Amino acid sequence: MIVPFAVLESLRVANAGLNAAYGKLKRVERQDAEPGESLQEVQDSIPGLWECLSEMRWQMRRDLGIDPEPDGEE
Repeated sequence: MIVPFAVLESLRVANAGLNAAYGKLKRVERQDAEPGESLQEVQDSIPGLWECLSEMRWQMRRDLGIDPEPDGEE
C-alpha cells in the first residue's frame, strides 16, 4: 500500500498525541505521574487531539478525492 506523505505525517502527529495522552493518563492512574501531569492536563489536551484526528481524516479523504477542501469548502 502506498500512502502519501501528507497522510503519513497527519497520522504520525495524531498517533504521537494519542500516545502521549494515554501515557499521561496511565501514569496518573498508577499515581506515578511526572511533575505537572494531571487528569486536567489530559482533559485539556483532548480538543487538540480531535483537531489532529480531523486533519488526518481530511488528508485521507483528500487523497481519495472525496473531499477536496476541509469542511467541504471549495
